[in-house]
Amino acid sequence: MAVCNTIVTDKFVRFLEKLIPVAWYIREATNIPDFCRRNPERLDALRDSKNLVCVSQYAAEAISKFAKYPPRVIHNCIEDESNMAIPYVPSKNDKIRFVQFGTIERRKGYDILIEAYLSMPEKYRAKSEIHFAGGFINSGTAFASQLFRRIKNESSIHYHGIIRGEENKIQTLSQMDVVVVASRDESCSLVALEGAMLSKPLIVTENVGAKYMIKNGNGKIVKTADVDSLRGAMMYMIDNRKKLESMGIQSRKNYELMASMDSHKRELAGLFGSKKSDVIISLTTYQARIKIVSQTIKSLLDQTVMPEKILLWLSEENFPRKESELPQELLDLQENPKFEIRFVPEDLGCHKKYFYTMQEYPKNPVIVVDDDAIYDKKLVEMLLESYKTYPNSISCMRSNRIMFKENGEVRSYQSWRFDDRSVLDQPSYSLLPVGVGGVLYPPHSIPPDAFDAQAIMGFCPMADDLWLKLWSMQNGYSAVRPKDFCEYKEIKGSQETALHKQNVHKNQNDVALKNTLEYLDEIFGDGTSKKLLDLMRCEYFM
Repeated sequence: MAVCNTIVTDKFVRFLEKLIPVAWYIREATNIPDFCRRNPERLDALRDSKNLVCVSQYAAEAISKFAKYPPRVIHNCIEDESNMAIPYVPSKNDKIRFVQFGTIERRKGYDILIEAYLSMPEKYRAKSEIHFAGGFINSGTAFASQLFRRIKNESSIHYHGIIRGEENKIQTLSQMDVVVVASRDESCSLVALEGAMLSKPLIVTENVGAKYMIKNGNGKIVKTADVDSLRGAMMYMIDNRKKLESMGIQSRKNYELMASMDSHKRELAGLFGSKKSDVIISLTTYQARIKIVSQTIKSLLDQTVMPEKILLWLSEENFPRKESELPQELLDLQENPKFEIRFVPEDLGCHKKYFYTMQEYPKNPVIVVDDDAIYDKKLVEMLLESYKTYPNSISCMRSNRIMFKENGEVRSYQSWRFDDRSVLDQPSYSLLPVGVGGVLYPPHSIPPDAFDAQAIMGFCPMADDLWLKLWSMQNGYSAVRPKDFCEYKEIKGSQETALHKQNVHKNQNDVALKNTLEYLDEIFGDGTSKKLLDLMRCEYFM
């Protein structure tokens, strides 16, 4: 595979696409017309390429205006250079220091930053400073001249010139309190990632691709080119100076999850790895539903994007005579080479639906479904689209929202928000993917320790969704329900022996959650369960 970096590599793309797989990694966003104005062939290549990749959802939306095929998002990353930072004194001289780096041009929004600061009441300006640095470009000369005239007599606005060398840049950033990206258009923003890496609260505009770094209360997203909105965010930071440290800690967590080299490697693995057809659908059933599961299989064999395999796992304890106990309608479906029936000696109950497939195919994305539904034709297609956009999340078509009491304790499962649709297209730890809708698990999202049959049956025998949720969280994966999701049709009569009647109405899910959290504490040390619950709770109270 070849990776062609930035839009100006279009000649290489046109040549290489005829020979080998290509990923055209476009770093630009709304400034694409500037690069294509005198090069219509470049715009044609962009329109027709099926191999587009970009750095953010914001960039993807901008690129989609010029392309037939939607680009895949692989987020930017930076190396962890926090070791270069120097000791930091919060609110030095009793002032909150706001900083923005980048070339001095209108696109970067320095004029908005300066006006937001100067329009604050005097008592706020007395408690804060503005710091900025960057070089000049020819097209920004007039803008820069006007900007520096505006701040000529402002003692609390500091221009640091061109900061040369990575260490000097990191040292300068490390001494600031809040990192601001006031840009009118920026496909990502390495400065925002660097701020998060250095544990700084962030303020970015809606037109900054790195706005995905604002999560769990670590900063503010403001309107683009809006002085009032930016001023309000800056005043918020000044009023809440005691919270800046905890906000910075959350920024660092966000960096590790979404912008570190490790997270980038996971996303690149998807870029260089499986094609769409590599996805595997996995499910299980038992005696009470063996006569109706063929309806589920038929719907899975009628997808707009076909999986590589559909595996139905059956226990020999349930079907000791194997095929001779199965309905002919189900056996006939094996004429399709995509569908296989697999028998295993033990009975792991609902956990059979993922347990064997994920271990046999660790490099493949696995879609787990239930045996009591007829699925929409676009189930696989939609889950794969979500997976491409959010490769570090568990994509699901149905989810429940984990709810907490006012005192911070997790509520009973019966009190959770079932089929929650309040959080769409936003990775979250507070969502529980539910198998009946269809759930896509990325390769390696469930760690090897989770495949302990004895532990499964001892701690969480009837709640596979909860078991997979907690283990995927422990492995650093959030959950996401895409904005464009598909529904399913419940098979008539399938709920007469439904597992949820016992799990929900007899509180078995509450027992399973408690037992699994205690088990994780035993394995990874005390505090693991608290960490996981804190991640869920933090998003719930946002």
